Amino acid sequence: MRKFYDVYKDGTATVSFYPSLSELNDLGYDNVFDLSDDLKNQVDSNYPGLLHFAQFDPESAGFMVYCDTEEIAETVNEELYYFKEYRSNMVSDAINCEAGRQNAEIKQKIQELENTLKELKNLLN
Repeated sequence: MRKFYDVYKDGTATVSFYPSLSELNDLGYDNVFDLSDDLKNQVDSNYPGLLHFAQFDPESAGFMVYCDTEEIAETVNEELYYFKEYRSNMVSDAINCEAGRQNAEIKQKIQELENTLKELKNLLN
């Protein structure tokens, strides 16, 4: 699992995530603020009360989470890892579903054209 955090001498830690535009899109987002909010909601849902010890700070290019301890940073890091994996799979599944639907529509149109062509050939005979 990739480590997204740094630990400081005073025992605090900071999780930072600055995704590329491509990575952001792969997760189904067009801005970091929504990604940060969704991760924050997931952390709060899975670890009620933890947000009292972790402050999310989104910026236009990424976000940082200031954590009171390394253990909290490890937890946020783990949530970020699984959140990214979940979102990536969800977006991939949605794209594949849409591609399958488009392929079915294309096959149907081809069949309709073939039927029309067959009818036209019959008219010529």
